[in-house]
Amino acid sequence: FHHDNDYWTERLWSTYNDSGFSVECNATYVDFWRTVNGTGSGAIGMNGTAPVSSDEARVPAGNNGSVSNYEEWIFGQYAVEMIKIQPEGVPLFLNYDLHIAHEPIEVPREYFDRQIALTNASGVGDYTFRRTTYQGMIKFMDDVVSNLTLALKEKNMYNNTLYVFSSDNGGPSFTGSHHLAANNWPYRGSKATDLEGGIRVAAFISGGFLQRINPALAGTVQRGLIHGADWYSTLCTLAGVDPHDARAEAAGLPPVDSIDQWPLLSGATSVPPRAEVHISAHTFIRGDLKLIVGSVASACYSGPLYPNGTTAVQPKFGPMGSPCDTTLDCRSGCLFDVTQDPYEHVNLAGNSSYASVLAELQGALAQANRGNFAPDRGNFSKLSCKAAAGFGGFWGPFLH
Repeated sequence: FHHDNDYWTERLWSTYNDSGFSVECNATYVDFWRTVNGTGSGAIGMNGTAPVSSDEARVPAGNNGSVSNYEEWIFGQYAVEMIKIQPEGVPLFLNYDLHIAHEPIEVPREYFDRQIALTNASGVGDYTFRRTTYQGMIKFMDDVVSNLTLALKEKNMYNNTLYVFSSDNGGPSFTGSHHLAANNWPYRGSKATDLEGGIRVAAFISGGFLQRINPALAGTVQRGLIHGADWYSTLCTLAGVDPHDARAEAAGLPPVDSIDQWPLLSGATSVPPRAEVHISAHTFIRGDLKLIVGSVASACYSGPLYPNGTTAVQPKFGPMGSPCDTTLDCRSGCLFDVTQDPYEHVNLAGNSSYASVLAELQGALAQANRGNFAPDRGNFSKLSCKAAAGFGGFWGPFLH
């Protein structure tokens, strides 16, 4: 239910440790939920234990727990078991949202130790072992994917499997990020910004199904414009399901903002179905050009090996600070050609030959903002405290 619980105790951060204490609820709760045959409950007995470190990122002290109690191992084994028990000939849609490429920066010691040689060989050191630990986490993620792939092959399901892998945003290198291990180089910016470092993410498709329908696609790069929302319509189409949401329409909500990208991804066409993306109230992309308006914080470039031995947290930000304190002034509008200049070095807004294009995109952004769906997300609800207490000290659903 949260996003930054400890990988061994499944308790939430409380300032700089994993005590799990909720100030709003005045109680300590565990964030680990399990659903079996449609019935959910706290995953009692499944959350593990590990030494609590006083370090805000818990490295390297946070690398002392076992593999078997590590949260991503538990998730991965649960997913493998789902594959193993899947009835033969029955289609399976498995959505696995990996926690591991996310704070807190923790990994079993054996995965940490494997990365030390790489850190030493880099010649630039590390910042409190954060890059080293993060590398170990990515290796662990790779092993989880390998285990899933092997399970699919052993079940004779791999030849009909379409594997979709996608990140949701760039790494956090902004002020207030606990881990300070993310690196979006060579792109500019951080998670929570509209710069390419925040929104251009790693994604690929693979699997036996793709190899069977078009083996020539293996190893190729697709540079068409795709939004994360497009996976919805794409997968609906592949499953033979209409992506139209009648209930949302009846409730007066806007239509689904998702485009079927399968013709592009499968090689049936070379023309991207999507020509523009309304990124946010401040950013609009049309074709090769991206408009940003306003002030953009964390507008930095890191480097190929970051963080490193010379990385220093700015004292004014405290231990959860960031060495990035650069703000990009786009109050009059910044314009980038993200095809020719994906690293956003050259602001074209000051080029007179782009004046009409700049005005056109500013108008498009204003028009898109008028129809922007931005509901009130609400605030913390005490009902969640009552529900967690009723679930035996585990966070769980509280609205029905």
